[in-house]
Amino acid sequence: MTGSRRDRRRRNLQNARLARTNWLYRPEDVVELYGICRNTLTNWVKTGLVRLEHEGRHLFRGDDLNAFHRQRREDAKRPCEFYEVHCFACKCKHSLLQVNFETQLTRFGDVRLAIECPDRGKPTAKRVTREQLERIVAMRESSPKTKTPD
Repeated sequence: MTGSRRDRRRRNLQNARLARTNWLYRPEDVVELYGICRNTLTNWVKTGLVRLEHEGRHLFRGDDLNAFHRQRREDAKRPCEFYEVHCFACKCKHSLLQVNFETQLTRFGDVRLAIECPDRGKPTAKRVTREQLERIVAMRESSPKTKTPD
Protein backbone atom coordinates (compact mmCIF):
# COMPACT_ATOMS: atom_id res chain seq x y z
CA MET A 1 0.00 0.00 0.00
CA THR A 2 1.35 3.46 -0.88
CA GLY A 3 1.24 6.23 1.76
CA SER A 4 -1.73 7.38 3.76
CA ARG A 5 -4.29 9.75 2.30
CA ARG A 6 -2.58 12.66 4.05
CA ASP A 7 0.73 11.84 2.34
CA ARG A 8 -0.88 11.81 -1.12
CA ARG A 9 -2.53 15.20 -0.68
CA ARG A 10 -1.05 18.12 -2.50
CA ARG A 11 1.02 20.36 -0.23
CA ASN A 12 0.72 23.84 -1.72
CA LEU A 13 0.50 25.79 1.53
CA GLN A 14 2.31 24.64 4.63
CA ASN A 15 1.28 25.11 8.23
CA ALA A 16 2.31 28.61 9.32
CA ARG A 17 3.36 27.43 12.82
CA LEU A 18 5.12 24.16 12.11
CA ALA A 19 8.62 25.37 12.96
CA ARG A 20 9.62 26.19 16.52
CA THR A 21 10.14 29.90 16.91
CA ASN A 22 13.58 30.05 18.55
CA TRP A 23 15.19 27.12 16.77
CA LEU A 24 17.72 27.15 13.96
CA TYR A 25 17.15 24.66 11.16
CA ARG A 26 19.59 23.25 8.63
CA PRO A 27 18.31 22.81 5.05
CA GLU A 28 18.04 19.06 5.65
CA ASP A 29 15.87 19.73 8.71
CA VAL A 30 13.54 22.04 6.76
CA VAL A 31 13.18 19.46 3.98
CA GLU A 32 12.24 16.80 6.53
CA LEU A 33 10.00 19.09 8.61
CA TYR A 34 7.84 20.14 5.67
CA GLY A 35 8.13 16.97 3.58
CA ILE A 36 9.45 18.81 0.54
CA CYS A 37 12.30 18.28 -1.89
CA ARG A 38 15.47 20.35 -1.94
CA ASN A 39 14.40 22.23 -5.10
CA THR A 40 11.28 23.48 -3.32
CA LEU A 41 13.43 24.90 -0.54
CA THR A 42 15.60 26.63 -3.15
CA ASN A 43 12.47 28.13 -4.73
CA TRP A 44 11.28 29.33 -1.32
CA VAL A 45 14.60 31.13 -0.80
CA LYS A 46 14.27 32.76 -4.24
CA THR A 47 10.76 33.98 -3.36
CA GLY A 48 11.73 35.53 -0.04
CA LEU A 49 12.53 32.96 2.66
CA VAL A 50 15.33 34.45 4.76
CA ARG A 51 18.39 32.28 5.30
CA LEU A 52 21.36 32.91 7.52
CA GLU A 53 24.99 31.97 6.94
CA HIS A 54 27.12 30.66 9.77
CA GLU A 55 30.58 29.19 9.18
CA GLY A 56 29.78 28.48 5.55
CA ARG A 57 26.46 26.73 6.30
CA HIS A 58 22.99 27.98 5.52
CA LEU A 59 20.55 28.05 8.43
CA PHE A 60 16.90 29.02 8.76
CA ARG A 61 15.28 30.55 11.84
CA GLY A 62 12.00 28.99 12.90
CA ASP A 63 10.44 32.42 13.22
CA ASP A 64 11.42 33.25 9.63
CA LEU A 65 9.96 29.96 8.37
CA ASN A 66 6.66 30.62 10.14
CA ALA A 67 6.51 34.22 8.89
CA PHE A 68 7.24 33.10 5.32
CA HIS A 69 4.41 30.55 5.35
CA ARG A 70 2.04 32.96 7.07
CA GLN A 71 2.68 35.50 4.28
CA ARG A 72 2.20 32.85 1.58
CA ARG A 73 -1.17 31.94 3.08
CA GLU A 74 -2.26 35.59 3.19
CA ASP A 75 -1.17 36.12 -0.43
CA ALA A 76 -3.09 33.03 -1.51
CA LYS A 77 -6.28 34.33 0.11
CA ARG A 78 -6.17 37.62 -1.79
CA PRO A 79 -7.82 37.32 -5.20
CA CYS A 80 -6.17 38.81 -8.27
CA GLU A 81 -7.06 42.38 -9.14
CA PHE A 82 -8.29 43.05 -12.66
CA TYR A 83 -4.78 44.18 -13.63
CA GLU A 84 -3.07 41.05 -12.22
CA VAL A 85 -2.71 37.56 -13.64
CA HIS A 86 -1.97 34.40 -11.65
CA CYS A 87 0.94 32.42 -13.08
CA PHE A 88 0.72 28.66 -12.62
CA ALA A 89 4.43 28.19 -13.38
CA CYS A 90 5.80 30.25 -10.50
CA LYS A 91 2.56 30.46 -8.46
CA CYS A 92 2.79 34.24 -8.18
CA LYS A 93 0.68 37.16 -9.28
CA HIS A 94 2.13 39.33 -12.05
CA SER A 95 0.98 42.87 -12.73
CA LEU A 96 -0.15 43.62 -16.26
CA LEU A 97 1.08 47.16 -15.60
CA GLN A 98 4.70 46.00 -15.56
CA VAL A 99 4.89 43.17 -18.13
CA ASN A 100 4.18 43.24 -21.83
CA PHE A 101 1.11 41.37 -22.99
CA GLU A 102 -0.56 40.38 -26.22
CA THR A 103 -4.27 40.86 -26.79
CA GLN A 104 -6.67 38.63 -28.63
CA LEU A 105 -10.40 39.23 -29.06
CA THR A 106 -12.48 36.20 -28.11
CA ARG A 107 -15.73 35.15 -29.72
CA PHE A 108 -17.62 36.12 -26.54
CA GLY A 109 -16.66 39.80 -26.86
CA ASP A 110 -14.05 39.90 -24.12
CA VAL A 111 -10.28 40.09 -24.49
CA ARG A 112 -7.65 37.42 -23.76
CA LEU A 113 -4.39 38.85 -22.41
CA ALA A 114 -1.38 36.58 -22.82
CA ILE A 115 1.94 37.13 -21.05
CA GLU A 116 5.17 35.27 -20.57
CA CYS A 117 6.15 34.71 -16.95
CA PRO A 118 9.14 36.96 -16.16
CA ASP A 119 10.50 34.35 -13.72
CA ARG A 120 9.99 31.07 -15.59
CA GLY A 121 9.34 32.09 -19.20
CA LYS A 122 6.12 30.06 -19.35
CA PRO A 123 2.97 31.42 -21.00
CA THR A 124 -0.10 32.36 -18.98
CA ALA A 125 -3.28 34.21 -19.84
CA LYS A 126 -6.29 36.01 -18.42
CA ARG A 127 -9.62 37.12 -19.82
CA VAL A 128 -10.79 40.67 -19.21
CA THR A 129 -13.58 42.85 -20.49
CA ARG A 130 -12.90 45.62 -22.98
CA GLU A 131 -13.53 48.21 -20.26
CA GLN A 132 -10.94 46.55 -18.00
CA LEU A 133 -8.44 46.51 -20.89
CA GLU A 134 -9.00 50.23 -21.40
CA ARG A 135 -8.40 50.84 -17.69
CA ILE A 136 -5.21 48.75 -17.78
CA VAL A 137 -3.90 50.68 -20.80
CA ALA A 138 -4.75 54.01 -19.12
CA MET A 139 -3.00 52.93 -15.91
CA ARG A 140 0.09 51.83 -17.88
CA GLU A 141 0.27 55.19 -19.64
CA SER A 142 -0.05 57.16 -16.40
CA SER A 143 2.44 55.04 -14.46
CA PRO A 144 6.01 56.46 -14.41
CA LYS A 145 7.52 52.98 -13.99
CA THR A 146 6.34 51.78 -17.40
CA LYS A 147 7.78 54.75 -19.30
CA THR A 148 11.34 54.61 -20.58
CA PRO A 149 13.65 57.51 -19.68
CA ASP A 150 14.66 59.65 -22.66
